[in-house]
Amino acid sequence: MAVAKAREAGIVNDNTITERTMAGLFGQQMFAGTMDALTYNKDTGFAVNDWKFSKSGGPEDIQKRGERMLQMQVYFTMYEKALEKLSNQVFEEGKEITAEDAKWFGLEGNDSAEWANDLTERLNHIRKGNVKFANTRAFEQNGQQIVEIVTSGLNVAMSMEEVAEILDKGIKGEAIPWDEIAKKYGVDSIKASLFSVNGSKLSNEVPPVV
Repeated sequence: MAVAKAREAGIVNDNTITERTMAGLFGQQMFAGTMDALTYNKDTGFAVNDWKFSKSGGPEDIQKRGERMLQMQVYFTMYEKALEKLSNQVFEEGKEITAEDAKWFGLEGNDSAEWANDLTERLNHIRKGNVKFANTRAFEQNGQQIVEIVTSGLNVAMSMEEVAEILDKGIKGEAIPWDEIAKKYGVDSIKASLFSVNGSKLSNEVPPVV
């Protein structure tokens, strides 16, 4: 049911790329991880999804929700930078996009020229801010299987510099200013939709920042 509801919300579709291992340098630190799902729509842009099969990160836990949104920001920033690198190689160095490149990035088309056009369209969507972040959480509650789709109120991708600053605070053991992040990136406007196992909608809620 989690996948079905994510499909209905436009978070995943038949062209969704999954389990992409990403790595990037943020400030002086190298970070790596696996992006669960990335969906591209030519009309609306990107949807980044993270699957969680856990009760943690409920409406009362704005920090956990914020951490998960940040995690997706990190992965998408890595993907964006990889796209930009490929674009520079194609349009400045004359590189031909290979089928392997196209598969990894999820580029649509049948040859290098079509893949290059799709690459440009994707970067244009990113520059316009057409990026949606969602966390699909599945868990059991009171004997029911529940699916919760959590989205940020603002679909804004952080810059590498902003991500690096936040990650650096965490590495140093400093307090991460979740209230500031919430105001800037809409974590305080997180919207959640709950669905029961039969697919019926249970609630819409906008949890407060605590």
